[in-house]
Amino acid sequence: MSSLSHRVHRFYLYQACSSFAIWIPYWALWMNAHVASYFEFTLADVAFWVGLLIFQLPVGVLADRLGRKWTIVLAETFRTAGILGYGLGTSLLGYVAANLIWSLGGAFSIGTSAYLYETLMEDHQETEFPRYIGWNTFVQLGSNAAAALAGGVLVSVTGSYQMTLLLGALVNVAAVATASTFIEPKVDRNVEPTYVRQLGQGLRIVRRREGVALLIGVTACGDDGGGTTAAGGSGADTTVRVGVLLESSLTIERVEYVFTVTSPATPPASDGATP
Repeated sequence: MSSLSHRVHRFYLYQACSSFAIWIPYWALWMNAHVASYFEFTLADVAFWVGLLIFQLPVGVLADRLGRKWTIVLAETFRTAGILGYGLGTSLLGYVAANLIWSLGGAFSIGTSAYLYETLMEDHQETEFPRYIGWNTFVQLGSNAAAALAGGVLVSVTGSYQMTLLLGALVNVAAVATASTFIEPKVDRNVEPTYVRQLGQGLRIVRRREGVALLIGVTACGDDGGGTTAAGGSGADTTVRVGVLLESSLTIERVEYVFTVTSPATPPASDGATP
């Protein structure tokens, strides 16, 4: 087996370990049993996405300086801690803390496929990246499916949702161990001399981004007054406005589409007459 093939197969092994998430069908059930309401459940979940938004740029800049190998190791380490935090958590604050840690891992993991690309680039095989990343996706989804089945068997035997999270964190340690054996690709990267200057470069790139829909806002409001339908009953109209904010190098324009959905009419009360 060639050196490149060995490194690629080790990357696939790492992805199989990382994707073997036996907790996927059950984490929400476990957390829902330990929060006071669906609102608290939502707050805990929002913490992950807010954390990912905040951490993404500074972590991305740090990842360019650390290298791909150690970025993946840190991603899986934080992810393991987040999964374990979920398994041990029994309160809203505990789940929020676990999600913030997990989101830090998520921010580090966004560039995971860059390791595969740069490994291929080092061997002048980067044009083969679509084929390799396709096999990578096959490994990930296959591992997800096998993990869901294993989790179902575990819960049916033990009756414990928590066990899937605790064992899931243990399985993820294998992903950390596998990633720590990676060989850093030897490729040139455009890295500024200091972290602050690298962060500034990232901000400039974000500001110059063109042709991207930055925001899609959907608002719906029901009109209780409703309109009169052809059948003679009253239906409730719901107006939906979809606003898209488009940015180019010259202008920022908001385009709004408005359409109305009418619910089925309520038939008039029967007077007892036969057809």
